Amino acid sequence: MALLHLAAGLAKKQGWLPQVVHVHHGLRGAAADEDAALVEQQARSLRLPCRVLRVDLARRARVLRVGLEQAGRLCRYDWFRRLMELGELDAIATGHTMDDQAETVLLKLLRGSWTAGLAGIYPVLPAADLPRLDEPQLGAPELSRSVAAASGGSAILPPAHVPQRSRPPGVLVRPLLGARRSALQEWLRAEGLPWRDDASNDELVFTRNRIRHQLLPSLMEYNPNMTEQLAQTSALARDEETYWQAEVDRVLPGLLLPGRPVRGGGRSSSTLPGEQSLAIEVERLRVLAPALVRRLVRAAAARLGGSLDFAETERVLALLQGAVGSVPRREQLGASLRAERSPRELRFVRAEPKALGTVEDVLVSVPGDVQALGIQLKVELAAGTAVAATGALPQATLRGTRPADRVTQRYSRGTPRRIKEVLERMGVPSEARAGWPVLVWQGEIVWVRGAVLEPTPLSTQLHVTWQEG
Repeated sequence: MALLHLAAGLAKKQGWLPQVVHVHHGLRGAAADEDAALVEQQARSLRLPCRVLRVDLARRARVLRVGLEQAGRLCRYDWFRRLMELGELDAIATGHTMDDQAETVLLKLLRGSWTAGLAGIYPVLPAADLPRLDEPQLGAPELSRSVAAASGGSAILPPAHVPQRSRPPGVLVRPLLGARRSALQEWLRAEGLPWRDDASNDELVFTRNRIRHQLLPSLMEYNPNMTEQLAQTSALARDEETYWQAEVDRVLPGLLLPGRPVRGGGRSSSTLPGEQSLAIEVERLRVLAPALVRRLVRAAAARLGGSLDFAETERVLALLQGAVGSVPRREQLGASLRAERSPRELRFVRAEPKALGTVEDVLVSVPGDVQALGIQLKVELAAGTAVAATGALPQATLRGTRPADRVTQRYSRGTPRRIKEVLERMGVPSEARAGWPVLVWQGEIVWVRGAVLEPTPLSTQLHVTWQEG
């Protein structure tokens, strides 16, 4: 509401024509209706056109297989992008504050983000960089009648195939990132202007809300200026990320080699269905700064659809060290991506997992190794694991997934998820899921091929390594 009235006042002075856009997520019943009604009432009082988009967010979250918060963000920004691409609007401003910025930085830090994550909320984003939801199964969102009246009955949200205009596509701006939430509320009170608080922002089931109401207040006991400090960290991270991304864009094209080398010179691409590969000469990487190498490795994997976390990146960097014979020649990175080290090259290979069909359970000694389900698996005792005087430990079972299986992924708020959902997010084809290898020990799933699970007292007693074969 503060953004609405501040923008209206500025528009009068600068001569531009603001419009009001609001998304009704269909989640909070009468409270959400009252939110939309207040926005429309305030827009009318300022004689501004108002557009309200109504979506069934719960259904969209199910279709997109994401949480409600993420689904809401995707739906809002997809709509904003379409409005600007059609030339309906030149820019859209959102009301994110410095407090939102601080919460975002903490959230990214807790999830183990890279510099791009610590950059937090960007003050300006081109419309082309906003999310795009083209899934036909989502259905068309509903525009309220007040929107149709304000727009003369024209369609505001077109099909995804409608061509863009030749004009610049617009930008998303966050002009209030330098303002504290409390300062804006004080200004609204002083001006006698109404606003509404979203009750869902107080529900501690959401991680962001726990950060807002629990973690950040605790940190402010150590540093009362923590919100400002986190906002400054985001500004530094954005500049760092901008610089390094430009470096990656400059250096990477000159390093990438397609496919594999062949005798007599030249290179060949794989003839296997669905397999792609690219490589970088090891010696050309070794002379570069570690910070740049780490980014180049992640960017190269991204060219094949991979998204490496810190641990996976470090495993790839370890392949670059020493002679080939002294380090593993291959590292599996998720469901379908692997890194390979040859005497001269670091190679990334993307190969779609094969369907294994019905598989039988295979017993694995602890410690021990086995070759089954298309992989070679080695189970060792983790350093510091105590062994009973008999020296005998229960065997583990390597098997395919089962419908009742649930696992907790690392950095997932400690929530167990169905194995089917985990494999879907990993990009494992449906025909390969039934035979997807999992390791069960003493009744607990302690390992899943390509997944990073939340450590447990039982799983931390083992060290599991594997490779295809």
